[in-house]
Amino acid sequence: MYPVQRYRGFDGKEQAVFAAKAPSLGWTHYSPVVNTGGSVSSGGSRFSWKNDTLETPFYKIAFNAEGRITSLFDKRQNCETVAPGGVFNSFISAEDVPIYWDAWDIEADWKKRIRQETQLVSTEVAADGPLFFRLRRVYQLAENPAGENSSLIQDMICYADDPRIDFETKVDWHEKWRLLKVEFDTAFDAEKVRCEVQYGHLWRNTHRNLMQDRAKFEICAHKWISLEEEGGGIALLNNCKYGYDVEGGRMRLTLLRSPIAPDPDADRGEQYFTYSLLPFAGHFADANVIRSAYELNSPMTALIGSGKPESAGSSPAEQSFCSVDGNAVIIECVKAPENGAGRELILRLYESLGGKARTTLHFAKELKSAFLTDMLEDNGVSVPVKGCDLSLEFRPFEIKTLKVVF
Repeated sequence: MYPVQRYRGFDGKEQAVFAAKAPSLGWTHYSPVVNTGGSVSSGGSRFSWKNDTLETPFYKIAFNAEGRITSLFDKRQNCETVAPGGVFNSFISAEDVPIYWDAWDIEADWKKRIRQETQLVSTEVAADGPLFFRLRRVYQLAENPAGENSSLIQDMICYADDPRIDFETKVDWHEKWRLLKVEFDTAFDAEKVRCEVQYGHLWRNTHRNLMQDRAKFEICAHKWISLEEEGGGIALLNNCKYGYDVEGGRMRLTLLRSPIAPDPDADRGEQYFTYSLLPFAGHFADANVIRSAYELNSPMTALIGSGKPESAGSSPAEQSFCSVDGNAVIIECVKAPENGAGRELILRLYESLGGKARTTLHFAKELKSAFLTDMLEDNGVSVPVKGCDLSLEFRPFEIKTLKVVF
């Protein structure tokens, strides 16, 4: 039995949520239970909200009058993650008028024209139950010369069984030549920041000592960046925003811009996005940051079907097409081969942590053969298979293209 929690989204529609789990590249069957006599309980809340302070199974969080986080105490590490005098989830906007290319450039002097967005309109608890806590806030953003107000509504979501904190956001954007960022003043004063790129990650300096570092006042990364020191760190995840700036322990994520060329209405109107915080203890490789970022960007899909569990009273039926041992190697892509051959599939895998790795792939069906190919799926080299399994070795950040035949 899985507890169900209900809440209303930004559109006012009620949603019912439960914490579903499924195996790697697979599916799990769940059957709804209709509560006819009140005997089925969703469970009580695992959160405490009082006087602008929220306590979750993982954190103690304090807020100021503007809705910014002034303290995020990690109970697992027994440490504060907000810098002294700093805040988390601080919205700032600034004039953004590039010299040449409106839609492509950001000038370094945007920091000279920062406006703190502190016009908090309302706060309400949108959900409080056994699975998650949603704190909903509405902000009015800077008024543009045309007199149109931009607004932001956001749910901060803390989970009962997941240390990730999500910031689910809707912005009604009507600005011109302005950018909007969110800022986190962390207690991790690191010299470098780990930035995800496709099929791996790289390190960038967080200081401005060198000329080339001063030129990187805005950097790109994919699903996450991570600041770390011995014993732990904190990651900033997102599902569609790829511009960051990091200096010392301060992380900023660029949320929106408003260029007028080549499109005079670029980014105007309603925008939906989610970014997340994930403090962690220990080494990055053991923190599940990469997995959590994939879960944020590629959530599970729910389908209504007529299938039934294999037998009454048993666990829900489930199946995994393929899984890998360990947390270093990731299956990035599963596709049909370019030559259209039947009973063949192409898998693209990569080593994600920057070290040598050996893993075994476990398939749901017995393999006839397998081949390592180039990126064009040519020049196959046979790989030994043993029933449903095969083993591979990877160099740091190595990408492999694997053709399997069933």
